[in-house]
Amino acid sequence: MDKNELDKMMGEAFENAKVSYHLYNAVKNIKKWGAERGITDGDPSRQLNKLTEELGELVEGFNKKVPDLLVY
Repeated sequence: MDKNELDKMMGEAFENAKVSYHLYNAVKNIKKWGAERGITDGDPSRQLNKLTEELGELVEGFNKKVPDLLVY
């Protein structure tokens, strides 16, 4: 294996690790968000109701351009 092939392989491995890290952080933040709102355990219909409520607040913030209601 020459240096260029090794550099390419290492670059791809690094990019894959970055993607995995971002995905891990996203899942961790989603779980935290759900736990803070009490929707990670319990009745699925209650979870759906709460999710719909949260989505409505997000849409309202987006439509009214209220940054406090938007989470990036």
